[in-house]
Amino acid sequence: MHDPHDDHAFMAAALAAHTPQAGRITVHPTPVASAPASLAHDLLRSMGKHLPPTGSDDGTYWTGNTETAWRALAAWTLALRTGHLIVTRAHRISSRHFEYLFALRELTRIRMTLLCHGPLPPALATALATLRHEEAHTLAAAHRAFTTPAPPPPTSRFAWWEAGEQFPPREGEPCFLLPTRRTPGRGVIEAAARRLGRTVLPLPAARCFPYQPDEPTALLAHRLHTRIAHPVHAAALAVRVFTGCPATQLQLPAAHTAPPALPNHGPEHPTPTWAADLIEAARCFGQLEGRQYGARPLRLSPWDQTAVTEAAHACGLHEHQAPAAKRHSAATTLRSGRPPLSAARAADPRRAGRHEAGKRPTGAPKRSPWRNPDPIWRDRPASPCLCLACWIRGVVGPLPGHLRDRRRPTHRLLTSEPRRTPVSLGSRSLTRMVLSNDERELLKLVAQAGRPVWMSEYFPVLNPAEPGMDENHPGYEAWTERQMAWYGISISLWKRGLVRVVAPADGSRGDLVEPTGEGRAALAAADA
Repeated sequence: MHDPHDDHAFMAAALAAHTPQAGRITVHPTPVASAPASLAHDLLRSMGKHLPPTGSDDGTYWTGNTETAWRALAAWTLALRTGHLIVTRAHRISSRHFEYLFALRELTRIRMTLLCHGPLPPALATALATLRHEEAHTLAAAHRAFTTPAPPPPTSRFAWWEAGEQFPPREGEPCFLLPTRRTPGRGVIEAAARRLGRTVLPLPAARCFPYQPDEPTALLAHRLHTRIAHPVHAAALAVRVFTGCPATQLQLPAAHTAPPALPNHGPEHPTPTWAADLIEAARCFGQLEGRQYGARPLRLSPWDQTAVTEAAHACGLHEHQAPAAKRHSAATTLRSGRPPLSAARAADPRRAGRHEAGKRPTGAPKRSPWRNPDPIWRDRPASPCLCLACWIRGVVGPLPGHLRDRRRPTHRLLTSEPRRTPVSLGSRSLTRMVLSNDERELLKLVAQAGRPVWMSEYFPVLNPAEPGMDENHPGYEAWTERQMAWYGISISLWKRGLVRVVAPADGSRGDLVEPTGEGRAALAAADA
């Protein structure tokens, strides 16, 4: 489509032709963006897929991984039944972009319309000489090309194009609890709302999702479709939602069929309509990578699992919080109806002269098995004993001689109070203080910031890229491997307790961390 005078009417007609429900997508490429992945990012956004924010861990990955971006675009194009692609400002895109565009056209068999507002670039002119194509120069011809009739979408298909979800997520938007096998009660939802400080919308129990979504499920489905650009991550989270399976047992069912059955999980249910396109996109992505997602579990790498977790937070999905363990004091009455232990022992005349916790029995030999050599134990104030042996003596009297165990102190082994022992810096503690050179450099930058930071902010500082670094650079592979190694180092600092998460990732940024006391002590020991 030629527009040599840059008439605004041509651009307006192209933008008005954007109708995703009819399989027609219009993209306006980002000006002066020459990176091979940039046009793929623009096309994904035109499909309603929001990429991670720039500067986040996921955002860095998408910027530098061209093949993944174009492979994801091809998968979404096939799964969402996109049949017509309109590219404006085609005279300004690079030769590499044309290579990827024509490869996408060959792979997906879509119709492509290139709107050129100036002279044809040499790369495009060379390609058109070998490709079958049509040319148009008038606005009327442009309208005919842009508005090619397409069949309407089936009524049973989920309307993913109607999503109006904001990204990054707005503060205080409603959220959800990841479904489990039981539908959460009203008290659980209200407790979660108080804990999260937001409204929690109810979802059906796992494996009980209806074929057509209700209003809260439709809201969640729109978030899954718009806030996750990677097809496998979107499908993994969708399967996790409607099956309740853990990450290690995720398996992609065939679209519009029943999900894989688990033992003792009841009858199978059809895949919800809102998840069908997500699952199909993941399957297409796997085929493009040379993998088949079938009966075998969906294996996710550590990076993929982290990305799925961050995507869940971006969609407002949160895990159930386990209820806190209830504490029972010694003064409360047992469920069996027996009186409290201390009261039973005090009321029993046969317990006169019996021992108390931490004290040697009266008249016991010098080397009595009840004596504890721990100095901290002896200095501790006496407290009512709650061990099993003392409870039996208080209720049924002294044990018979053949049942007494004089070889080990049952009084200490069965007591409900934890044993207090002195803490010393042993070899294990010293091992935790040892830092590698890379750990020391990263931890030092985190400590010097004086505020919670993303550790990934310092990866370009610690692993700078050479000038002109792109995927064709001879050192690109080694630089990428080193960049991924820094992620492993940051995880190691967290696992060793040298940094702690102050604010978890929320989809717009990564985890904010700060050094712990042990981390600062390790730095001081390393610098000494």
